[in-house]
Amino acid sequence: MVLQQLGGLSGTVGTIVMAIIQVPMAILGILLLDKSGRRPLLMISAAGTCIGCLIAGLSFSLKDHRLWKEVTPALAFVGIQVNVGSFAFGIAGIPWLIMSEVSDVF
Repeated sequence: MVLQQLGGLSGTVGTIVMAIIQVPMAILGILLLDKSGRRPLLMISAAGTCIGCLIAGLSFSLKDHRLWKEVTPALAFVGIQVNVGSFAFGIAGIPWLIMSEVSDVF
């Protein structure tokens, strides 16, 4: 796993924390879907996914340049969790909903 390569958490702990973040974010996305609309949720989810990837990429860049050795595992962990949470918030489920609505039209 990525966190093991950086010298951080084990794979089991990372997977458990990922599930703990992913499930509530998916539920929150479902609850906000009809209230806020599909487009704002997709935009927020895409922006969060982008930010999470940038944070994780920054951690690998810092590791390659041997800077902030103590911070890079935590930074990678945060980046991955932001990415997973943002993906579960909107991008993971909304396209499935839209496809079911489109198929009802035809």
